[in-house]
Amino acid sequence: MPVVNAIITANDYNTVQSRINTIMNIDYGQTLLSSQVAVGNTITDEQLDNLRTDITKAYAHQQGSNPTIVDVDEGDTILASHLNDYAGVMTTVETNKYLIGAGQFTVDAGISDNRTSAWNGTLEHRVLVSFGSNTARTQFFNAGGEIRFTASQAGGSSSINVDWRNMLSNMGTIKMNYTQTTSTGSGTGSSIGQQDLTGSYQQIFTKTGSGVYAANDYTIQARNQSGAIQFRIYFRDDKGANPQYDENVDGTLTSNVQYLRASGSNVSLPAPSFTNQATF
Repeated sequence: MPVVNAIITANDYNTVQSRINTIMNIDYGQTLLSSQVAVGNTITDEQLDNLRTDITKAYAHQQGSNPTIVDVDEGDTILASHLNDYAGVMTTVETNKYLIGAGQFTVDAGISDNRTSAWNGTLEHRVLVSFGSNTARTQFFNAGGEIRFTASQAGGSSSINVDWRNMLSNMGTIKMNYTQTTSTGSGTGSSIGQQDLTGSYQQIFTKTGSGVYAANDYTIQARNQSGAIQFRIYFRDDKGANPQYDENVDGTLTSNVQYLRASGSNVSLPAPSFTNQATF
């Protein structure tokens, strides 16, 4: 770090610029205003403004508000203390790389499947979520992106329909981010996120029925594909140890897959595409 109140050098500037390039360009896939300065050149007010803008965008994306960061007026001497201020904000940005602030994202529907005829046994909803490349997939999640899942059962008054309806409602929304899978309700998530996936399926979430229907479950598995993620969503209506409770499920069963992506003027990533590979 340069000495406070010294005039900064190109090397000093480039050190901080390299750090914001890692976050905004490499990790988030965004185009920067700032760039490296040739060694020996004097740092201009415009170059410092560009660096401040890039750092501010990253911070605002993560926090939902702008940082307190010095703005050097045109004609003022650019000092090391100014760059030290920028570097301090950069440390916060690096620490919070995976956060996404309020108002910095969009949640949209991806794809769905539904069944209206009676069923028993196991149903599978298999979905391919495509990002275009492995790099684009990683950047989507680095910038706070999520793949989300919900399900519902409507209609039918028998006890097994009620149990499925309650089970799916109580699990809330399941969210897979870069490092874990959680839900807004009940169920068992995992410490598996995008960065933990392999070429083999791993279970990332499960929710079971209750009482005499405890053998029934909703399960999500995921694995890497080239530039994509493949999900298997299972609805298992199993009799378990209670064959007398092996009734058919009727009404309307729905499986939804959604996504949250970074959007807006600070950081914006394209939406992935969704394909149903197996339906009910």
